[in-house]
Amino acid sequence: MQVRSVAILTAVQIEAKAVAAALRMGRPKPNMPAKGTVGDLEISLHLIAIGAVGLPGINFDSTPSWVIMAGLAGALDPSLKVGDVVIGECPVTLDSSGLRHGTIHASKYLISTAQEKAELFASTKAAAVDMESAIVQQWAQRQGIQFVSIRAISDSAAQEVNPEVLALVDLWGKPRAGAVGALLLRKRSAARDLFRLARDSKLASERLGSAVRDLVQHLAHLTPDNVIAKPE
Repeated sequence: MQVRSVAILTAVQIEAKAVAAALRMGRPKPNMPAKGTVGDLEISLHLIAIGAVGLPGINFDSTPSWVIMAGLAGALDPSLKVGDVVIGECPVTLDSSGLRHGTIHASKYLISTAQEKAELFASTKAAAVDMESAIVQQWAQRQGIQFVSIRAISDSAAQEVNPEVLALVDLWGKPRAGAVGALLLRKRSAARDLFRLARDSKLASERLGSAVRDLVQHLAHLTPDNVIAKPE
């Protein structure tokens, strides 16, 4: 059957904000999705928190045809640059979308050092790493919903990410002002790292929004003849 509705899941606010802007939708809040349309395609945009811990709270008015997991990721493949977009678990019908295809590896914790990234790339050959896609994919499969993951690179394989940054935001990506101030007082060099993180995340988020918009527009134009059947 023809694609009628798409649910877009994002972990944190910066991702949701970029997708909402690209699709000209309102922004979601925890347990409060934003809704809109692209052509005849109904869109719902959700926040599911870091590590997809908010996923059990997701409810749909009706089961969507597709679930898109959209967000930022760390590169494992050294050829990827900040702002590049990777699409994983991609059905053949989307091969014309012009995005880079690759495996997105799941991790239960932040992969923060260049050495960790290199070792993970050597063992998995995955293009990027995130903390939500695998969880959402399994959840979508249990419900018989078509799934695709799309990630914009916010840190290259060679870049180090201070693991303390996760403590600077809550599960929904909202900054903890006190934690930021405490880190800067304790470690002045962190200001440089935070500036780079903010700059690169902004670029990656903008690219993510554009890529999700293109993907949704592609789905909106699929015909019954080239839509893949939902997985069993």
